[in-house]
Amino acid sequence: MTQLLSYKQFLQIHEPQLLAAGLLELFWKNLHEKLVNQIFDAGKYFEVIIEENDPNETISSQVKALSDLRVDDPKNVFLIDHAWTFRPNSARNALRQVDGLRKRLTDMFNIKVAADDPSSSSFFAGDDPSMGADCESSSAGNDQNGDELTEQSQGAVDDRIMDEIWKYAMTYSVRIRNAEMDEGQIPLWYLVDEFGIRIGHSLQPNAKMVPFLNLSDQMTYSLLFPVQNVLADDIVTRNYVDTQLAKDHPDWFDVLLHPWQPEDNFADRSICHAPKTNEYFMSGRLHDLVPSGEQGAKTNFRKSVDDPNILVCASDLQLIEKLRRICVEETTDPMRADIIWRRDHFNDFRLLAEQNPGALINQFPFEAILTVKDLFAAAVQSFVDEQQNGLNVVQLVDELSLRWSPQWFPLTFNLSMELPQFVAYFQRRAQKNLDNCWIVKPWNLARGMDTHVTRNLNSIIRQAESGPKIVSKYIENPLLFRRLDSGNLVKFDLRYIVFVRQLCEPIDIVVFNQFWIRFANHEYNLRNLDDHFAHLTVHQYGDNKANVYQLRCDEFVGQLCKQYPKLKWPEVQEKINAVIVEVFRVVTKNAPPRGIAPNRQSRAMYGLDLMLHWRDHDDSDGLCERPPVDELGAEDVRVAFIEANFMPDYFVLREDRP
Repeated sequence: MTQLLSYKQFLQIHEPQLLAAGLLELFWKNLHEKLVNQIFDAGKYFEVIIEENDPNETISSQVKALSDLRVDDPKNVFLIDHAWTFRPNSARNALRQVDGLRKRLTDMFNIKVAADDPSSSSFFAGDDPSMGADCESSSAGNDQNGDELTEQSQGAVDDRIMDEIWKYAMTYSVRIRNAEMDEGQIPLWYLVDEFGIRIGHSLQPNAKMVPFLNLSDQMTYSLLFPVQNVLADDIVTRNYVDTQLAKDHPDWFDVLLHPWQPEDNFADRSICHAPKTNEYFMSGRLHDLVPSGEQGAKTNFRKSVDDPNILVCASDLQLIEKLRRICVEETTDPMRADIIWRRDHFNDFRLLAEQNPGALINQFPFEAILTVKDLFAAAVQSFVDEQQNGLNVVQLVDELSLRWSPQWFPLTFNLSMELPQFVAYFQRRAQKNLDNCWIVKPWNLARGMDTHVTRNLNSIIRQAESGPKIVSKYIENPLLFRRLDSGNLVKFDLRYIVFVRQLCEPIDIVVFNQFWIRFANHEYNLRNLDDHFAHLTVHQYGDNKANVYQLRCDEFVGQLCKQYPKLKWPEVQEKINAVIVEVFRVVTKNAPPRGIAPNRQSRAMYGLDLMLHWRDHDDSDGLCERPPVDELGAEDVRVAFIEANFMPDYFVLREDRP
């Protein structure tokens, strides 16, 4: 039941939402009344028209106004219920577990499955009078669908739903100001009810529909209201791509419209990355202040590890409290400390050099170049761009083979800046029948949050709406490991702890020889790409922690070499070391803000995530069949750098390495 708030109280907590939604103030009082009294009266003002057109037996749907709707009439704001709220990685499980959900969605999407062809189906995507043709779907075949299907047919229908959902779903996120991002704040996707989903698209819409979180009952609705005067019998439309991304990039309109109006001609466009400016590297980030050469020359760490009175100023005691041989004393004043150990971002290295030149700090200036996904991808591009003598575009991809460089870093596009280039590259791969599996990640989140693996181009385009993201080529041919507990053949990655002592020439880094292996839980396959327990390896933080599988690295190496008899681990380790060196070459090649700044007072520890995969076996005539895995050796293994983490989880590593 909605908490009874006065209109004044309602505005106090909802006015920012109302303004952001573009809802005129004249509608606010009626909206408050409808929320308090739970009035869903759209049925009095609209009707859904469903037409079956012979001889093709096609179905089309529209929403028609039953009476005039003026933009200056306060009552013309309508509550639209939500049929389903979901996250992509859990949607398929919901289809299997929530009674009636599959049937409801097949009806909403007009998915029909013929009895003799469980893979056949057809879809409706709304219609747009301004486009001159309805988006239609075939109604031919048996009406058998939804929860009454066989298990095989249910799987086929679920696949269709997961493909088609991106034509209908909309997104929002709930952010708590100044709070650290967690699972509860990542974007949610939702479907409006059977009425709202039938509102078609137009480039000249007469209505708008936006999500609205009623904080008094913590329920989310959509608000429908006119943006032009609507006459009785007019078809009601909205703009499907009325998003911030479309406003930021109006020239992307045809790309953003692809889920509803697909085009195959994007492959003719450029696949080159645009050079990133210094402003890009600094955008939205606090500028780090670096000591001058004269200031830096005066810094010198004043204590040895044998000193019994080492003062530590730490915002995180996770590692320090586990120390055995070194005695430390805590202080809250960084300008008195010998060692400053901070989890939060430190930026005034210049002041530290002036006031406490004998201290060490666990951060380097501009280290976000290494630890933030989009910045590292941009640093790789800058590194390649410099090798190409500063061309106006960055040519990472060979136009003929579609292979990219450097090989140790999966090809990555910034969806906030390079969506058209990505779509062009995706379609070129499709034309060559190359694997088109991709992984979408937020710029600056870890632990697999809001991360999705997909082959669905529409999904990737739509996910760009939900916040800044990168998309990287998914490693479809990883080395797999047969878990000794479950017998599952699973994906894994390797976390290497790297201690950086110096980033000016010569670079001085130390790699801990006891790496950490993280295993997936489910058998690896490329069918259900939304199965996070098959495709992601970070599960020690979630509800499935009991299934986390751990092996010491020496046990892992022994078992891996048993499973791949021709694999020689020292040769693999050499390749891993070489990639780690390349990573730091990339992030130190350019001066700030395009690279990490050397700093005499900085010592930092990072967690580098790497994956092993098989090389593509090809020759001048193209791809050839890969030999059986038991015949593959270290020469067939490639190392891919995935990402680097600041302040890696020492506690988990410490529990695994007593």
